[in-house]
Amino acid sequence: MRMDMTHELPGSAAFAWKELHSAEYVEASRATTQTKAERLSEEPQADGTRFVRTRVTLARELPRVAANLLGSKYLTYVLEEKIDDTNFKVQWRVIPDRISDKVKAAGTFEIEPIDDSRCNRIVRGDVKVSVPLIGGRIEKGIAADLAKSYEATAQFAREWLQKRLR
Repeated sequence: MRMDMTHELPGSAAFAWKELHSAEYVEASRATTQTKAERLSEEPQADGTRFVRTRVTLARELPRVAANLLGSKYLTYVLEEKIDDTNFKVQWRVIPDRISDKVKAAGTFEIEPIDDSRCNRIVRGDVKVSVPLIGGRIEKGIAADLAKSYEATAQFAREWLQKRLR
């Protein structure tokens, strides 16, 4: 299932990128979303990007169908990111701790300028669940949950950036 979300944010693209990748913002955002994260590694790449691996645990319980499939009430996964600080772009991939052969999720996160005082946060991705009969239903549930989560984090990001602009 394809995801495409765009959220307008205050501030220049460079300002938003710097703030949204600051340790202070990441910590505050994780607390707001009740998400636990542990940085596993960060490696500079020859092309000037960074490759980051983070273990993530979502604090909210999964829908019953997804929990039964995963064998756990909570989703835990490794988030792999190729971060391009020069072009304000991240290529991401989610690797679930369980059934990673059946669940694939990958995409991009980028900040694009609108003008000197506004920018767009654009999230694109694909979620594919290869489980006969119920895979499509699980994909729709995951996509709906991600959309809700991205809407909430967009609002948090807007408020965060607005405070930093003052």
